[in-house]
Amino acid sequence: MADPWHESVLGRDDAEYPLRGFDEVGRAASTLADQCVRELRVLTPDLESRVYDNDAFVEAAKRLALSSRFARLRFLVVDSGPAVRSGHRLITLARKLTTFIAVRRVGPASRDGTIDAFLLADDRGLLYRSLGDRPDGTVCFNAPLAARVQAARFDELWAESQTDPDMRRLHL
Repeated sequence: MADPWHESVLGRDDAEYPLRGFDEVGRAASTLADQCVRELRVLTPDLESRVYDNDAFVEAAKRLALSSRFARLRFLVVDSGPAVRSGHRLITLARKLTTFIAVRRVGPASRDGTIDAFLLADDRGLLYRSLGDRPDGTVCFNAPLAARVQAARFDELWAESQTDPDMRRLHL
């Protein structure tokens, strides 16, 4: 059975679909990223391998990054350490395409406590999980008002974020 959002189009489908399990979250994230044409913003606890380290998402991110000199992919993480240690493919891609893909660590004030997780695609599509370490959430391919709220929040967090020392490439 196909996912209920399988035929949804970014910027057109206003339906909100529930997500259950990291597999569904990963497929929804890949679908949104694949349709994105300008900007992808992601807030995540640790670049969740079960969501962002798969062929579909990494290929969609690469295609977006190389599609235009104006394309931007920004990832805010609380802790990138697990992803760096596991050889996360998105980090490898970000290190190659530094002009288009940025991974930063949230500021110290935002690292404490529970953090939600979301993916914004072109300020229209929104995948949202109120508890970032849990898979339950929703996805909507056309949620401009909710996306605007999360985009403003993301931009505030980005302004307070720091370069992630784990993202530096070690040359030996």
